[in-house]
Amino acid sequence: MAKTNYQSVGDYLASQPPAAQRALKRVRSAIRKAMPAAEEVISYQIPAYKLNGRAVLYFAGWKAHYSL
Repeated sequence: MAKTNYQSVGDYLASQPPAAQRALKRVRSAIRKAMPAAEEVISYQIPAYKLNGRAVLYFAGWKAHYSL
């Protein structure tokens, strides 16, 4: 696996193939709508959302699926 150094969720999404980007952007939008107070960060080189300083949700894109 290649070493990455994403600085933002936008960087992470931009690195994904176009079809995966579309799905991940929908996931991101749903998370933001459900948890508007959450801080969006990169943790373990994947997108994460923190509430009160603690990570509560992660998501990632893979070749044929995404995980939440």
